[in-house]
Amino acid sequence: MEPNEHRNKTVIDEKHKIQSSNIQKIAEIEKEGFDGDNNFIDYFMIIGVKPEIFKNSYLYNSNSISEINSNLIPQIITKFPKIDKKHIVIENSIPQQIFPMGFNVIESETKPVNQFYSVILDNQLYSATYTNKYIACLLIYENIQDYEILNEKYKISDSLSKMMRSNSIKSEQNTKNEKYKKYYIPKCLCLVSVYPAINRFEEILNSLYNLVNSNQFNNLYIDRIIEKLVMEIPKLPRGLKKIFLSLPPNNLVDLTENKMNDLPLININLPKFFSILDFSIILEVFRFLLFETKLIFFGKNLFDLTNSIMSIISLIYPFKYQFQIVSILPKELYHFIETISPYIFGINETYDEKFFKRNNIHLDDATICIIDLDNNKNYIRIKNAKNLNKDYPPFPKNLKEKIEKDYSKYKKEKENRKSKEIKDINKSIKTKMEDENKEYQLIFFNFMIALLKDYQKYLSKDYGVNKDISMSIKDMIDTNAYANSFNINDRDFYNHIFNTQMFIEFIYKRMMPKNYNEKVEILFFEEKINQTKLKKSIFKSRDNSSSLLLNSEDYDYDNETIHIDCSTDIGVTQKLYDYIIANKEEAINNFINNGYDIDIDEENKLINFKPWC
Repeated sequence: MEPNEHRNKTVIDEKHKIQSSNIQKIAEIEKEGFDGDNNFIDYFMIIGVKPEIFKNSYLYNSNSISEINSNLIPQIITKFPKIDKKHIVIENSIPQQIFPMGFNVIESETKPVNQFYSVILDNQLYSATYTNKYIACLLIYENIQDYEILNEKYKISDSLSKMMRSNSIKSEQNTKNEKYKKYYIPKCLCLVSVYPAINRFEEILNSLYNLVNSNQFNNLYIDRIIEKLVMEIPKLPRGLKKIFLSLPPNNLVDLTENKMNDLPLININLPKFFSILDFSIILEVFRFLLFETKLIFFGKNLFDLTNSIMSIISLIYPFKYQFQIVSILPKELYHFIETISPYIFGINETYDEKFFKRNNIHLDDATICIIDLDNNKNYIRIKNAKNLNKDYPPFPKNLKEKIEKDYSKYKKEKENRKSKEIKDINKSIKTKMEDENKEYQLIFFNFMIALLKDYQKYLSKDYGVNKDISMSIKDMIDTNAYANSFNINDRDFYNHIFNTQMFIEFIYKRMMPKNYNEKVEILFFEEKINQTKLKKSIFKSRDNSSSLLLNSEDYDYDNETIHIDCSTDIGVTQKLYDYIIANKEEAINNFINNGYDIDIDEENKLINFKPWC
């Protein structure tokens, strides 16, 4: 059973009224699906192979590990909530992306190390909506015999925590068959969200995993934590509130978003991306991304592969990539590489020149930028290499010199800070990474400011009078005049930029914002442009009218902090209440044996019980 789905819909414990609304939410999802997207986390899932597949008669009669692997197909073992929300549909093909190279039992003398990575569910491939979805994945490994013991012990229970517990199970049966003591089966714990808060999800998944394997908390308690994670963490506001998530025994996860008059928070590992590829290569990939060239990232490490793709697309702000993004392309979908429209794909293999031929991929005249993460290289696959600079012109000299200068300056400052950081023992690795994220983000954001600093001059002056949803980009901005304002050697570059879907969408957002957030994003960018120009001007103005948003206190954090505590008591339902009252002695002994203290208030029909831990 899923958390709370095995209980009635009436909550007796009045101390936890929020649980009543959760149960009502679950009931609504079960009945007709979910319309809203007001939660930080949309699903918790476990993906792998169900324990009943691992029967002794099947496993022990197999002659080789390859024979076992050839018969294993990953699937969603369990999901909470069980019924799909309307704004995020969980497709049956998702396990393919979680295990892109197939589902493989590992032969090892020691237990393989857990691995964290993320998956982007592209909107165009997996749903009719226009928002990317993100799956944070913690890949764990369990001994095959433990997996079978789990099957016998729990009778294939659907409890989320029970499905996570197997590698903490010990039994004399582990010595039953020496042949399979060194074989490990993978299983993936997943969180699904529309937020790319990958570092936060990694903290949460690691905390859950450690909780389950500590053997200090029983299943009901952990199921309740999972329910809280999915149902009680609100959609995160930009600014205004600081939000913290408390996970037992003593983990505190900061969920606070940056303010609206600041750059959006990047919650990935940019320093790792910049350590894998040379800055010159990153600049080349960035240039091809701005031109909306097809990009394919190759890499054996799942975290590096997915983190690199999320890193490069985070650097084009305020642009937003408009085409397909599949951070891990399953083998079964390699033919998508032949797609005509632009894309960004991740391939969980080391690149070699025979890859396309070996997989029967016909590229014809396609131009593709190939990024080899394993060897710190990039390649441009183009039919006529002589036309490379004409079809994909280089950065204007002033833009390239600026970003290289900013990057060199930051690297020197970083080196100078290293000795101080060694002494600063109070500064965590996480905080250092967040600081570096901001620095890298700012370097590329300043590049985008320099790239578009004069675009406002060429916007349509009478657009406000003739506002029409059917207007084309030419009615909104004079791109010809804009391009001709640059040095003749740089015009090809700018013409390429002005013809991209990202630029067109940016102008539409400027002229016809869909919502308040889009209005504020554009206003923030334009005020940053004005601020940059003012700094360079010899005439320093005291007029702050061009920085009203940047100087506004309307988005400052107030004194009220939202604290979501997943360590609270657990209320009971009417069905459980009736059972306890009818079987007091037996029920109390059962709860005590399972690690709970119980308090019965018959007069007010209240029962509270909480873990001793």
